[in-house]
Amino acid sequence: MALIFWFIFITILVYFILIWKQKKYKKLPPGPPSVPIFGSIPFMKRNVLREKGPVEFILDSTFEKLYSDMYTIWIGYRPLVVIQNYSLAKE
Repeated sequence: MALIFWFIFITILVYFILIWKQKKYKKLPPGPPSVPIFGSIPFMKRNVLREKGPVEFILDSTFEKLYSDMYTIWIGYRPLVVIQNYSLAKE
């Protein structure tokens, strides 16, 4: 019984630590929602990954329509800022 309690306690503690780490990056541009440990990957289209590869998976056009030319994708607990406009990237 004590082993189950400690497992649940540590799992909840790790979950809250990961959420706290993500909240440090409040100044990043908006993007798709993210889940601790998995990031934004569950909210992306899997058929794009299978057909076109990992670069087109990250540069999915549906995110550009929703979040303009610059958005943040979470890969695990690390942010990845995607800029899809040359003049904006040049600035």
